[in-house]
Amino acid sequence: MIELEKIFLAFMLYSIIGWIMEVIVTLPDTKKFVNRGFLIGPYCPIYGTGFLGITLLLEKYMAHPIGLFFLIIVLCSAIEYITSLIMEKLFKARWWDYSNKLLNIDGRVCLTNSLAFGFLGMIALYYINPHVEEFINSFSISLTHILSITLFVVIFTDFIISFNIMNKFKDKIKLVSKDNTAEIKEKINELLNNNILTRRVKDAFPNYTPILIRQIKKIKEKINKK
Repeated sequence: MIELEKIFLAFMLYSIIGWIMEVIVTLPDTKKFVNRGFLIGPYCPIYGTGFLGITLLLEKYMAHPIGLFFLIIVLCSAIEYITSLIMEKLFKARWWDYSNKLLNIDGRVCLTNSLAFGFLGMIALYYINPHVEEFINSFSISLTHILSITLFVVIFTDFIISFNIMNKFKDKIKLVSKDNTAEIKEKINELLNNNILTRRVKDAFPNYTPILIRQIKKIKEKINKK
C-alpha cells in the first residue's frame, strides 16, 4: 500500500510540475496568468501520467539514451492522442488542435510537441526523477498516508466538479441549431463567460471547438469542392 501511495504522490508532483511548465510556456503569448488544464487546481494529470509512465515503463532503458528518446516520444504522443480522443468522446468537443502544425496526426499530436515531450522526458528521467524519489522517500509513513488521502480527495473532488461543469456545457450546446455555426459560436462565448470556472476553461483551452462546428466546416468544405 505504501508503494502505491508513493507512486500516487509522484503522479501528483509531476502533475504540478507539468502545470507550472504550461503556465510559464503560455505566458509570452497570453501576457497574463492562465490556470492551465481541464481541472481547477494547479495540476495537469496528463503530465503526471506521462512522466509516471516514463519512469515506470522506460527507466530500464536508460543505458540506451537514443532509443529511450524515441520510446518517450511514442509513449507521450500516444497518451496525448488518447487523452484528446477520450475528452472529445466525453464532451463532444476538440480541446486542442494542431492541424496547422507540421506533421500532425489528426490534429491531436504534432512533431514539435512530440519532440518537446521527448526532451522533457529525458530531463525528467535522468535529472528530476532521482530527486523526486528521494524527496518522497524522505516522508514518514504517517505523512505519506495523510498526503496521499488528502491529495486524492482534492483531485477526485476537482474532477467531479470539472466534469459536471463541462457536461452541463455540452448539454446546452446540443440545444443550439445544428446548422448555424455563428449561433453555436455565440452560444459558446455566452456560456464560457458565464462564471469564473467556465471563463477559466476558455483561457486554458483557447482552441476549444465543439464537434458540431467541426462537422459543419467539413460539410461546407465538401460542398465547396463539388
